[in-house]
Parts: sequence; C-alpha cells; structure tokens
Amino acid sequence: MQFLFIFLIIYLLILGLYSLGSVFHYSLRQTQSVSNIITGYALVCILSNFLFFGLNIDTKLISLFLILVICISLIFLLYKKEIFFLINVKKILIISIFPIIFFLTIGFIYGEQYYVFRGNYWDYFNYVSSALLYSDSNFNEVLSLKEQSDLPLFFKTALASQNSRPLIMLIMSYFYNFKFIDIFLLSYLFKVFIISLSTVAFYSFLKNFFKKNKFKEVLIITVTYILSFWNLYVIEIDAISQLASLSIFLLLLSKIKEIFENFSAKNYNFYFYIVILFSAFFLLYPELSIIYVLIVLFYGIISKNINLNFFRENYLIIFLIILSFLILTLPNYKSTYIFLFEQSKDGLFKNNNWWGYFGSFILGRENPVMNPDFVNLMKTYLENSTNIKSILIWLNDNLILFDYKFYQLNILPSVLGFYFLTDIKILGGSTLLNILILIPLSIYLIFIILKNIKFILSLKDDFSTLIKSSFLIILGFFIILINNFQIWSIIKLYFYFSIFYFLFIILFLEYENKYLKFRINYPILVLIIIFPLYKFSNFNNGILRYDSFPSIMNVDSKKTVNWHFDVKKFEKCKYIELDFNKSKIDNFKKLYLSINLKYNDFIFIDNNMLENSSENIDKICKISNNYFKKS
Repeated sequence: MQFLFIFLIIYLLILGLYSLGSVFHYSLRQTQSVSNIITGYALVCILSNFLFFGLNIDTKLISLFLILVICISLIFLLYKKEIFFLINVKKILIISIFPIIFFLTIGFIYGEQYYVFRGNYWDYFNYVSSALLYSDSNFNEVLSLKEQSDLPLFFKTALASQNSRPLIMLIMSYFYNFKFIDIFLLSYLFKVFIISLSTVAFYSFLKNFFKKNKFKEVLIITVTYILSFWNLYVIEIDAISQLASLSIFLLLLSKIKEIFENFSAKNYNFYFYIVILFSAFFLLYPELSIIYVLIVLFYGIISKNINLNFFRENYLIIFLIILSFLILTLPNYKSTYIFLFEQSKDGLFKNNNWWGYFGSFILGRENPVMNPDFVNLMKTYLENSTNIKSILIWLNDNLILFDYKFYQLNILPSVLGFYFLTDIKILGGSTLLNILILIPLSIYLIFIILKNIKFILSLKDDFSTLIKSSFLIILGFFIILINNFQIWSIIKLYFYFSIFYFLFIILFLEYENKYLKFRINYPILVLIIIFPLYKFSNFNNGILRYDSFPSIMNVDSKKTVNWHFDVKKFEKCKYIELDFNKSKIDNFKKLYLSINLKYNDFIFIDNNMLENSSENIDKICKISNNYFKKS
C-alpha cells in the first residue's frame, strides 16, 4: 500500500511541475512540450532560493505557497482546455514509469538497509541533516546556530554544508512534510523523483536532435541510459547535486542552437526562459554551469555564430541576460559564487586521494584496491608522492605484486562502462577466458566509436557542433588537470559528459533525408542492461554486489550494522541518551538516530540527550551499539 502511495506522490509532483511550467510557457506564447516539467522544476528552485535565502521565509510557508501556485496553474490549464496538456502528461507518465517502478521496487524489496546510504555516507548524511534542519526553520534561525558552540553532532553535520550548494537540501526538505513516512524513505523518494526528471529531460534531449526516430526507439535509449553504468554511478555515490541538476543540464544542451538563432529575432521571451533554466542550474550545481557556458562559447565559435560583430550587435540582450541572472542568483551568494571560487581552486590544485575509491573501477571489477592492505600501502605512498609518472610505475609494480597482472586489458572496457565484464569467473574463470572476452570487446568498442567520430567530423549540424565543442572542453581540462595531478577532478569531468560516451557506443549515427537519425546497437544495449541486473541481484546486507564500483565506502558499515528505526520503541521514553564512542561508524549510528528522533519531534537538550515532547512520561532510555546489532 505504501508503495502505491509513494508512486502516486511522485506522479502528483510530476503533474504539478508540468502544470507550473506549462503556464509559464503559455504566458510567453511558447510551444508546449514534455520538457515543461523541467521548466516547472527550475521555477520552483528559483522561487525557493529567493524566498528562503533572500526573504527569510519559513520552509513550511514556502511549501504552502508553492502548492497554491501549482494548484492555480493546474486549474488554469483545465479551464483553458489546453490541448497538449493531457497528451504531454500521458507521454511523461509513459517515459518515466519504468525507471520509477524499478528504483521504487528495489527500495521496497531491499529496505532501509539498502537506501539508508549508498556509496558516500559522508555527503548523504550531510544532505539529509541539512534538509531536516531547513524543514522547520527559516534562514536566520539556521545562521544563528553557527554562532553557538558545542553543538550536538546533528547540528554540526547540518551546518557543515550550509555554504555548499544548499538549494538542493532546501528542495529535499519539502519532502519531509510527509511526516507519516520514514525520513530515509522520503530521502530515497526524492532521489527517485529527480531520476524521473532526468528521464524526461534525456528523452527531450534525444528527440531534439533525432527528430526522425520513432517514440519507441527514443524511449528505449532513454531508459537504457537511466539504468546504465554512467547514471547509476552518480546515483550510487550519492552525488545528489549533480543528479538534481542533470535534467536542466540536458535541456540546456538541447537549446544551444536556439540560443544563437533567437539573437537575430530579438526574442526576449526565449531568453527569459533560458535565464530561468540557467539560473536554477547555477544554483543547484555552479561548477557544471560554468562548463555549460564554455560549451556555448565553443559552439558559437565553431558554428561561426560568434564573431567580431556578435557582441556589438547583441550587447543589449547579453546585458539583460547577465543582469537578470545576477538578480535571480545573488541571494545567498556565499553558497554559489564564493563556493564556486573555492571549489574551482580545490578542483585545480588541492591534493586528495578520493580518486582511489571513486575511480578504482577503471582497473577492473576485482582489483586490489578492494584489499585493505593494498589501500594502506597506496595511501602511504601517495602521502609522499604527487608525480604522476612515479605513481603509475608504483601502481603497476604493486598490482603485479598482488597478482593482478593483466589489468591493462580491463582499462578500455571499464572506462566505457563495462568494468563488470572484467575478471570473469564463470566456470572457474581464467586469464585466457578474460582475454577472449575483453580483447574482442575492446576492438568492437573502438570500431563503433571511430565510426561515429568519422561521421560526426563530416557534419556541420547542431549535434556534431555540440559534440566537437564538448570534446575540446574535455581535452583542454584534461590537459590542465593531468598536469596538476587532479585525478578526482578528471573523474568528475568524465562523468559530466557521460551522455556522449553512452550515445557513441549504443548508436549507429546516420543521415536520412537531411535529418540526423540513429540505429540502436542492440548487442551493446544488451551488455549495458546486464549491469543493473548484475549489480542489483544480490542484497548482500544492503551493499548489493560488492566489487570495485563505489557503492560502499566501508563494508562493515552495513555488514555489521542493522540500520532500522521504529519510533514506537522510543515513544515511551521521556529522555533518550545516545551512548556511542567516537569511532567513524559509531558517529554515523549516532547521527542516524539523531536524524530520526528529531524528525519525530524529539528535542536536543544537550550533545547526547534528546527529550520527548509528550507529557506524563518519565522513563530514561539509553541507546548504545546493542541497538544496531544484527540478530
């Protein structure tokens, strides 16, 4: 029953955002399409940012205001009998239904042990803590907490991300109004919801460039991407900001040609629409928004839309675009503009070894990075070396030392999303078996990519120009980052452009009657679909199938811990004392209980004690590690 109710919530949200976006486009006399839902989402982001961070309005009041605006939008469309309303809503339901059912089913089958966190518990608990703090506060109340000392762990965690893209936590906090649903299930519901937005946006992106392909063909590619290695990587590492911005990024990519076409027409309505999309994009994920600006500039130069006269002829529109953007994004500028500056410095120059965990899949499915002894050796070596040549030599020598001698065969398939086909152990497995699988696969992948590259280089249409622009940006940043030994930043850059790698291996590109068209590469499609079946087919204490994919930072955090919360067990407690030591896992246990108890209206009275707001209770409950023991 709860599954159906949550399913209904997602589709009511989809209906609401589509209605809001449709009224916006109706007022600007623009064409109605399924992508209106992304416009509605962008409007919610901008309104939320302005009302909460700019005007200091309480989150619950903002929620009520947004519900009112969405209801008025829906009533308006029904009153006007907008012809495309029901058609597009039906199409959105069809496009998004499979990914929604897939992720909800996985969540309900595997339960909280699976979705309590995935591959990055640090960031995910930050998101949930911040969202919960915002859910019953205004911005001044949040800021006042920063002036206090010796705060409980919950507040310290929630405030840690206050200047790091906080808008996504604010949007997430709206979901916590459904108090009758567990908070971590609601957090997972939020992830499923933004995945559904990405699904619709990817469909719109494909349909924009491949107008001659049938609905069924575009839908197959859309669903395949959402369940592919590249998208599941972002989902599994709990990169919520990136995931939440993906839908707007995809829509903006499909609008680049129109951006230049509308300059000559002086279409101010269109540029107001683009400013809305880009402002929301910037507020959600500033780093990627700058990449988008570079794509637009390179696109303009390659397509010869940008020349010496371009800025002189269009200075007024450009000025109004920049002014509008600044007005919409300046509230809480510390979390966007200043954050972007600091993040750029870190991304270009800061040394870290996160890439060892987030990028180890490149070496193969069962490489020695999964071995704690290898990891400790590697950490020790990296503390004293940043020279890429010496690190590669050390890595090669020690991989061989740990009897992982043929890892070179794994690199190309792994980089292109097929790491799970490496280190095959069917019928005992052997080096020869892996060679027989990986070499033909690598040759085939290279053949497909070169064929599509040759085709793209021969064209001068909008899709090929987009590909060329993106490739130049990837190449430029790669040279800078590899020179600075910023491997983690290279991995992030790689996944920013993952849609293009995906399309290059799953499609055969061709022209038909002056229109770009694709044929589906079904053998590759089958291999891509094997990945979610392989990954999600083993519960394994909520870890899923354990390999080099970054789905779990600490195996013991799920293998030895039973993540569960039943509020009925705490209702008879007047005071709850959280008695945990200061180990890493114990801190997360304490934070997990703190989040659940605060969500259920328990109040902190000191760092380790919470009070039940109910009266006529005097029992003191002491909660320790025994609570999380597995039976």
